[in-house]
Amino acid sequence: MRPDETIKRFRDREDGAVTVDWIVISAVAVGLAMVAATLISSPLNGIASDAIVNATEHFSTTAATAGVE
Repeated sequence: MRPDETIKRFRDREDGAVTVDWIVISAVAVGLAMVAATLISSPLNGIASDAIVNATEHFSTTAATAGVE
């Protein structure tokens, strides 16, 4: 096989290019998921803390009103 045919065949093959495309797309998806998780986790921690405090206050008040200690 002549060198110019080898180069042309190498240039025309797209198997590796598709793999690289999928790797890049997957990396972008993972990066976006990490950013989304970071942005969402902080406000959710505050909401969860508020819910725990409110529930504790509610049940403490309800138990005191009912005469349960």
